[in-house]
Amino acid sequence: MNKRKRITSLLTVLLAVTLLLAACSSTPADPSKKEQGNGDKEEVVTIKFLHWFNEKSGNWSGLIEEFEKAHPGIKVESMPLVDNVNAADYLKKLDLMTASGEEMDVVAFHTSGEFAKRVKIGMMEPIDEFLAKDGVNVAEEYTLDPKIDGKYYGLPAKNVVSMVLLNKEHLDAANLPIPTDWTWEEFAEYSKKLTQGEGAAKRYGTYLRDSYVHYVVREGSLPDKNYLVTDDTYNGENPVYRSALELRNTLENVDKSAVPLSEAISQKLDYRQQFFGGKVSMMVAGSWLISEWGNFTPDFTIAWAPLPRNAENKEVYIRPQGDIVGVAKKSANKEAAYKFVRWFTTKGIDVQGTSLSSWKQANTIESVDNIVAGTKRPEAIDKESLIKSIEKSVPAKTIIPPVYITEAEKAFIDEAQLYLLGTQDIDKTMANIKTKVEKIIETNK
Repeated sequence: MNKRKRITSLLTVLLAVTLLLAACSSTPADPSKKEQGNGDKEEVVTIKFLHWFNEKSGNWSGLIEEFEKAHPGIKVESMPLVDNVNAADYLKKLDLMTASGEEMDVVAFHTSGEFAKRVKIGMMEPIDEFLAKDGVNVAEEYTLDPKIDGKYYGLPAKNVVSMVLLNKEHLDAANLPIPTDWTWEEFAEYSKKLTQGEGAAKRYGTYLRDSYVHYVVREGSLPDKNYLVTDDTYNGENPVYRSALELRNTLENVDKSAVPLSEAISQKLDYRQQFFGGKVSMMVAGSWLISEWGNFTPDFTIAWAPLPRNAENKEVYIRPQGDIVGVAKKSANKEAAYKFVRWFTTKGIDVQGTSLSSWKQANTIESVDNIVAGTKRPEAIDKESLIKSIEKSVPAKTIIPPVYITEAEKAFIDEAQLYLLGTQDIDKTMANIKTKVEKIIETNK
């Protein structure tokens, strides 16, 4: 019988050590933390919450204050592991901390794939017992259902809705309406009509990043099997993968209405600078950009459109995605950690006021109002088109990708770049992708 050989070589080594350390070093909560002066009062525990957002971007002080008011026996220590709000850098530090046996209680992840990796190697604690006690039906209450092998190890927090941002001034000048229901073919037409000028002064219709999801934009519009690999099966034979690459090639190399990949790579272009700086008229992104503007403040109105449909679909499907927050296996205060996870992923997101919530009971309009009000320039957001786009979007079936999905996607990118840069044709590109990804699947069985 074949055995799964590896998840990722580094994580396996680091986190295997962690489990040994956790088994040897876990101790009950320090009795000295009990409130002094009255032995009958509830013991106060402090839980460590690991994430990648600083105070300015996360508004943690206000959120933690509200939680501690509702839960007087629990204190929360916010621990952003990086200063640059970079989730990839955060994960590197998280893995090192875990391997060295440092204390942690609540841990956040920015994608279901990264979350699944840590679950598979035993870093996270199942929370099914707590959920059953509270009568929580995750699949019904949240937009994303992060069950892995029949168990829950975390709950969805921030909800990321994929959309298209548009410069409304550019739309008005081109006499184009804000799209409310469109296909990828119509997206390409908009890109051509919004492109102006030549040379250094050229303004492109759109910008697709050097990121996997921007090579396969049609993948995110699938109602099911919306990853390159699901259940150890290669999905690249679906025509949307080939047509997604051909669409990007048309935009960049035929119509010349999108920033060329060669420029994106050689100049290390920043997508926020491209859009907020007015260098492109529209951009595929997500709801995080309602407020996460970085160092930019737009001097124009941002209109929003739903993600374009694949022509064969009537609904605007989007892949459920967002942050997942769970309880660390080595936490000495698992029940207290769970209470924070549950509160944060329900009431807490709206208290924080920086993101849309994955909790279905959250009021979308109130959430948008709160987020927009907290931006540097609220009048820059066209709230009507934003709300319509969110409400138009239909969550596709939740799929937790295999732990090697990043490796498979990297193989896709390597071949896709050769095609877009003119080194090989589409037939050879798709054949090479199939060979590489199927080899990765076989290696990981």
